[in-house]
Amino acid sequence: MNRYRFTGIAATIVAATFMLADSAFCAPGGVGFSAPIALSRPGQIPIAFVTNNASDYWLIAEAGANQAQKELGHKFQVNFAMPSDGSVAVQEATVNQYIEQGIKAIAISPVDAKKQNAWLNSICHKVKLITQDSDAPQSARLAYIGTDNHAAGVLAGDCIKRALPNGGKIELFVGNRVAQNSRDREQGIRDALKGSSVQILDVVTDQTDVGLAKKNASDAMTAHPDLSMEVGLYSYNGPAILEAVQEARNVGKVKIVCFDQEKATLAGIHQGAIAATIVQQPYKFGFKGTLLIAQLAIGNMAALPKNGFYYFPAVAVTPGNVGKYIAELNKETGKSWGSTN
Repeated sequence: MNRYRFTGIAATIVAATFMLADSAFCAPGGVGFSAPIALSRPGQIPIAFVTNNASDYWLIAEAGANQAQKELGHKFQVNFAMPSDGSVAVQEATVNQYIEQGIKAIAISPVDAKKQNAWLNSICHKVKLITQDSDAPQSARLAYIGTDNHAAGVLAGDCIKRALPNGGKIELFVGNRVAQNSRDREQGIRDALKGSSVQILDVVTDQTDVGLAKKNASDAMTAHPDLSMEVGLYSYNGPAILEAVQEARNVGKVKIVCFDQEKATLAGIHQGAIAATIVQQPYKFGFKGTLLIAQLAIGNMAALPKNGFYYFPAVAVTPGNVGKYIAELNKETGKSWGSTN
């Protein structure tokens, strides 16, 4: 597998070049970047799995894509790209570069489905395209593989009510409120909280800036001394909120519910500082998504799900089951995600 990740100056250059060019493509050797496919053998079929940011969460999906690469053998070259700054510009430039280099099929988690809809439709004419993790239901994508994010939001809402049986004031934190997955999660939470005494004061965005995410969490506690809970909708929001709550010495007073399985989040659940995290199954996104685009790349349209969706259910991880969950995650990825005791 070929892994590509934009960081630091490279991400800045790509973003700037994208905004200056109508086409969003920067030719290798010119101003911009190159996302190399690096085919190891003549005749390999290149496919790509493109995320919407860089985080521990996507390392799990990458493990699934790695396993798919092993099963696919040398016929395919799997490229795994993590645009580090979470911007539309860098993500689109990444994909455009891959298409120029001859990629045949792509699985993408759109940063902003509404804003990117026309662009997604344009690349559907060039490559086989599916969405994963976050959908773009109005686009011409062939299928979506991932979580039913509204259902995941409802599950989060149930965890919020259990952690606050007497109600209270809460704030939600997210990288990008317009992304389809965050919109669905927020709506699911709101639906679950209807009729309860839990009050959502605000939904605060951070543009996938981890430092800003922590500042937002700190500022909320300062602005609302009676805040009962902070809820993180993106994977890094959990650790950012945890740090802010710990530094404010509000552990226990300000409860936390979040999403995904960052190491710091799982440790926070072990410590009792986080009430619950709603975990998806990114390993299966990476594995199943990669196998699916491999079939699409060779024209096997019969591999598509009949209704256009592959859903993997979300699960609530709490202090009661975190040890078991970490043990399963360690086995799945071959890496350590924390203590199982």
